Amino acid sequence: MNKPKEAPSATPTIGATVLRLVPRIRRQADQQTSAAPSTECLERQVNSLRLSKMLDMLGVPKEGYYSLMSEEIIQRHISNCRHCTRSPSVRICDAYLDEGRPVRNMRFCPNYLSLIANSPAFYEQRTRRHGARR
Repeated sequence: MNKPKEAPSATPTIGATVLRLVPRIRRQADQQTSAAPSTECLERQVNSLRLSKMLDMLGVPKEGYYSLMSEEIIQRHISNCRHCTRSPSVRICDAYLDEGRPVRNMRFCPNYLSLIANSPAFYEQRTRRHGARR
């Protein structure tokens, strides 16, 4: 006859290694948290690209950039900058950033509008033009 199987009383072991049964939901949550980049990682990526020079030219403080922008937006800026390095406009970008040409003409940059909207000069110009909002 068939005997009913008994549940193991202890955690199954293989040699000296203890096997732990982790629920699927917890594993997925751990994978998602480990996949999200840290702020230090994002800062390193920004500093290694032209994006860092662009922030300096626009006068966007880096502390404000990392605190105001979400990680998704920063990653999109990094991705745009990386893809731009493969395009012919990279020579134009280098010329603008290295020679100190006026940044207002950098309409070819995919990050320009997003970055200029967060620059202090843009806020000052906007408040002068429209007056302070209450």
